[in-house]
This record gives sequence, structure tokens and C-alpha cells, in this order.
Amino acid sequence: MSVKVKCISDAGYFIDQHFRNTYFEQYYDDVVTLHVRLRQEFATMMYFKVETRFGCFFPQNVAQEIQTPFFFINSAIDSWQVRNILVAPGTDPQGVWKSCTTNIHSCTPSQLKVLQGFRLDFLKAFEGLGPSSTRGYYINSFLVHCQATNQARWFGPKAT
Repeated sequence: MSVKVKCISDAGYFIDQHFRNTYFEQYYDDVVTLHVRLRQEFATMMYFKVETRFGCFFPQNVAQEIQTPFFFINSAIDSWQVRNILVAPGTDPQGVWKSCTTNIHSCTPSQLKVLQGFRLDFLKAFEGLGPSSTRGYYINSFLVHCQATNQARWFGPKAT
């Protein structure tokens, strides 16, 4: 069996958690504002599917509509999403999460529980894709971001 893929998303499956923080809400609002025309076209297509005007930019809300064959590579606890959505800039003034967001081995049991909840939210959002012959995925639980271009992660001595 052969598979044709025309698009690979490496660490691009951001989940819509209805924004626990205003930092990321503003970030996505800026993206939408930048693409006004695209927003109008998406708004028509996604009007009844999303709760926020920028919800159409989250893969969980639009991936079912994409016809081009694609493949997702993502961590269920993507380090960028952890540092910018779960523990967004300005939400941890005491720096309680600082070491945990860069080294999972330094997380407290309560922080690991929060990360596990984030991971489960990601997997639940990903389930919405459903089965398809035009898309595939590789999901792991490493605290990383952008895996495809890092040869050491795939072929290095710790890759086994």
C-alpha cells in the first residue's frame, strides 16, 4: 500500500482550549487580523462550528474539511504550547513552572498532573479527525516542539 502526502505539519496541531489566558487569545486575534480576507472566507465556512472568531485557525476545527493529503507530527505535550498556552507569559510571576516547562523531570507531581490533563485534552481534540485515507499522524508525549528536522531525535543514540 502506498500513501501520498502533500503536506506535513510538524508541531502545528494547536488545540483550542477556549483560552485559559488572554496572551494566546491576543496572539491568535493578531493572526486573524493580519489575514482579514482569509478570515472572511473562513468565517463563512466555519460560522456554525466555532465559538470564537479565530477558532477556525485551530486544526481540530477545520482538519476534517481539508482535502489535501497531510500528515501530522506532534507531541501531545508540545513544549511551545505548554510555555505559551498552558503557562503563558505573565501567568507565572513566581516562576513556579519555569523549570518544569523546559525539563519534565523537574516537574512536581501536581505539575505532572496538569501536563497529563493538557495531554488528554490534546488527544481528545485530535480524536475529532476521525478515520481517513488522506491523513495520518505520529503523536508522542515528549516535551518537545518541531521534531521532523531534528536528526538526533530520530537517529541519535537516545532515539531507541
